Amino acid sequence: MAKRILITALVIAAIHFVLLLGTMMASMVAGMTAFDDTDYEPPRAVRLADGVVQVLAQPAKSLWTPWMSQHMPNVVEWAFFLGNSFLWGLVLSLVLNGPFMFRRKNTQPAND
Repeated sequence: MAKRILITALVIAAIHFVLLLGTMMASMVAGMTAFDDTDYEPPRAVRLADGVVQVLAQPAKSLWTPWMSQHMPNVVEWAFFLGNSFLWGLVLSLVLNGPFMFRRKNTQPAND
């Protein structure tokens, strides 16, 4: 069962990481128009992408401080965000596999 949880966590973590990077890049590229136009009102899709990034980047975003941005190497930041994705993957894996863990535990015969 632990192997199943780990594999599911890694798959979900990979999906989370790709989704986080994709929405982050889409949000940044779409928001570049704001530099040229002072009256720029971002479209709904850009605001949605910003919101998705804000949610997917938690809890790492709350823990990453401006001091860390200035004094830590980039490799640490990447490891931090990979760990964030793995945390999301692990939690969602436990949520998805939880019913199977309890059902299997309850259906085992008693050894009396």
